[in-house]
Amino acid sequence: MKKSISLILVLAAIVGCLSFVSYRSKSFASDLKVAILTADVFDDNYTGQTIKDASQQLKSQGITADLIECKGENFRQRLTEAASSHEMVVCVGKQFWEIGEVSGDFPSVQFVWMDNTVEVPEDYPNLENVTFNENQGAYLAGYVAAAMTESGVIGIIAPDKSSSFVRYAAGFIQGAKSANSSVDVVSALAGTGNRDSAYKAAMALIDQDADVLLEIGYGNNTGIYEAAKDNDVYVIGTEVDRKLSLPQYDDLILCSVKKDIGRAIVRVVTRYDDYGQMSGGMNISVGVNEGYVDICFGNDFSAQLVDENLVTQVKYLRDGIINNVTNVVTNTDIFDKAIKITEPVSDDGTSQTSDGSSETNTGTGNGELDVQIVPDK
Repeated sequence: MKKSISLILVLAAIVGCLSFVSYRSKSFASDLKVAILTADVFDDNYTGQTIKDASQQLKSQGITADLIECKGENFRQRLTEAASSHEMVVCVGKQFWEIGEVSGDFPSVQFVWMDNTVEVPEDYPNLENVTFNENQGAYLAGYVAAAMTESGVIGIIAPDKSSSFVRYAAGFIQGAKSANSSVDVVSALAGTGNRDSAYKAAMALIDQDADVLLEIGYGNNTGIYEAAKDNDVYVIGTEVDRKLSLPQYDDLILCSVKKDIGRAIVRVVTRYDDYGQMSGGMNISVGVNEGYVDICFGNDFSAQLVDENLVTQVKYLRDGIINNVTNVVTNTDIFDKAIKITEPVSDDGTSQTSDGSSETNTGTGNGELDVQIVPDK
């Protein structure tokens, strides 16, 4: 049955806000065909399950939602193939940087780049970019980290210096400093694909006395968690609720910063299917205010390591962000001074650093890892 909506909600949909109506207005089957692309394999992607859930929800509403795994290659080809047979194409992953050009080849197709944006959105009228204010959730996590540390040192580990990871780090540091201005923050960059490099990065920060680690975007790579378990330190996860996705490490995960990409996909697609509304040529940024970013502590069966008083403080801080009392920053130079961990070296003596460049490694033997830059503590 079609439900009525207020004028305010209609206007919100028109300007592209993702906090639009949460129900379907249609009572009939949809003929919309949507392709949802991920850069790798869904089961290996830290947001894979939420994307699968989004697809199932769209299918339950009568929409054809095809999942396409690029498996780490042929991104433009897969984009082009999807656009040739679908009315809407949704991509998740920074590897789809050619989406702007492809959208120009298919002006009648609606494109969505989830969790990323092109540099000049207005140049691509049929491409909607959706980014998340990870810094807002990370602010809350940073407050928890500073309140829980016993050493006075907390750490941040990320694969690279991409914009979303920088936002995480910026919010985390600001939140930590708001709880304890004297807390020290150390950082490391370690790529994503190698368990050993993630473990080594965590150990490098633990050696600097960090006893709470924020891992940003490591998905199913558990190297950081293994190092934390071996050394009895805490971890704060990102992207999804790690206490649920990595239950074997429940007893060392304080909390997680959750980014609800799946729900954002459902909202964008159903808004277009119901009202024909898209925010092409725009970057729509959503966060705690709209309910797409938050801090989470597992479920009733999870080990609760953060006491109720601190959880209550976090709730007040969240309200401050929602009510614009607290403005969370988006930029930091923490990664410019980060420890860099190389991947294992190849037979020719070169290795891939965490920023993707190739360099000659003279510090260790073949197949080992090397710390490239150590900042002053």
